[in-house]
Amino acid sequence: MYTDREIKQQIAKNIDDEYCSLDENLKVWLNSHIIEPKKIKVITNFDDIKFEEVWLITDNKDDDTSSYRIVFDPRVVSFGLACTLNNGLIWYMGAYGSLSETIESI
Repeated sequence: MYTDREIKQQIAKNIDDEYCSLDENLKVWLNSHIIEPKKIKVITNFDDIKFEEVWLITDNKDDDTSSYRIVFDPRVVSFGLACTLNNGLIWYMGAYGSLSETIESI
């Protein structure tokens, strides 16, 4: 199992590795939403009410009210999406792969 520090380093490395290859509009979006990674609990299964921990890497800023966020899942070393539901729960929609694939899926 990795330490929080090692996971944060992996997130930073993955972002750095992919940043130059992002389209300009995706760079703008990422720059305006990226935050210091923080661990959050997300629901992964509504039937059994199962929660997992992932790392939040984007969030709303200013007047942006999107319910979608980019997260990093250290279990599969991949970026994915989380969505805040009306009841306040954060649903992990799953791993999407690379940072650019995840951003483009929003």
